[in-house]
Amino acid sequence: MLKTLIISFFILFSSLANAQYASFSRIEKKYNALDYEGCIELSKKAIDKNSKELVPYAYLVQSYYQLYKQAENEKNAERKFKKALSYAAKLSKKDKEKRLIDEHKLLLDSIHTIALDYGDERFYAKELDKAKYYYNYVAKIFKDSTENYRLLLSGNVSQSSTGLNTVSDFDFAPNLKDGQGRKQGKWARKYSNGNFAYQVTFIDDKPIGEFKRFFSNGEVKAILIYDNKSEFATAKIFNKDGSLAAEGNYFGTKRDSLWIFYKNEIIIAEENYTLGIKNGISRSYYGKNRIAEERHWVNGVEHGVWRQFYLSGGKKLESKIIQGERTGPYYLYYENGRFELLGHYKADLMHGTWKYYEQNGTLRRELIYVDGVAKNSEELEEEEQELFRIFEKNRVRLVDPADYKMNPTEYMRKQRNNN
Repeated sequence: MLKTLIISFFILFSSLANAQYASFSRIEKKYNALDYEGCIELSKKAIDKNSKELVPYAYLVQSYYQLYKQAENEKNAERKFKKALSYAAKLSKKDKEKRLIDEHKLLLDSIHTIALDYGDERFYAKELDKAKYYYNYVAKIFKDSTENYRLLLSGNVSQSSTGLNTVSDFDFAPNLKDGQGRKQGKWARKYSNGNFAYQVTFIDDKPIGEFKRFFSNGEVKAILIYDNKSEFATAKIFNKDGSLAAEGNYFGTKRDSLWIFYKNEIIIAEENYTLGIKNGISRSYYGKNRIAEERHWVNGVEHGVWRQFYLSGGKKLESKIIQGERTGPYYLYYENGRFELLGHYKADLMHGTWKYYEQNGTLRRELIYVDGVAKNSEELEEEEQELFRIFEKNRVRLVDPADYKMNPTEYMRKQRNNN
């Protein structure tokens, strides 16, 4: 009898599982065939049968999101997006283990961003109840309580004709897009502490005029001034304490012409670019125009004489670089101007006779190298071996400036680490 009951149970369970799989398979086929309305209909029926199943909710979110993107007008688009947002909230609540939430992270990130845009648009248009609708969902699904939302909850914002509490025109930035999805007009974002993250004006999705980025402490991080075609921009990059870190130009998104880098308001490096590629002379400084190093670049490849200098201004090192490789004479000087070392490179390898001198000019030793290998290396004393280890370490090139448009303080961090 018990055996019969067990067999009957497994037959029933198998039938239910197969029926469920068939139901989900039909939903998937509708979605893959871009029949989003059909997918929605089947998903809702599946939920009516078993509201605990997560898959139908995920398909409802996806389908309504696709219909939002396909909508012919803004009113219909917002209606479809609200549906996607509603089912995203239900999915988030029911998916305790976050299995489907993690699988659909990219989709939900997009929904998060769009919901914030809708909320901010309503907020700055003083449609506060409508703004609260979106902010509620953002807080519920993504645990993101924006500054505007907290202002609404605290009652510090009203819909009176005097407007919102404001410190600048950008507090009213509507963050609007046109019918083609292009950003238009004033745009701004804030950190959770209420300080601005950025302020910019767009025309047809392109920044025009002044573009400001800020640190979370309120200090300016970068100021870019674009021309009226958004092709060329002058840029100034700042440290968190407000001091100037770098300045230069962009053509499009690429560094162009001269870039100057600062530490404590003193120039520490200069780089020249042509449409994002190094061209011309690069220099680093001890400070106050006291040059430390000079290199030459052609189309992004080092090519020319590499020089290093003592703090006093005298030459410390000279080496010829051909297409990125040390080639030809290699001179190392004492601070008194006499040679410390005379050598030669071939294809970036030590080659030929290398001579070591005392500070008074007396020849100390000669070594013969063939393709980077010393024939009489046993004669190289420990002091001289250490000398070469030091200068090989000092071969590190100038830190290449970071992409200041995206991470304006990275160069200064790397520069400090190398000092």
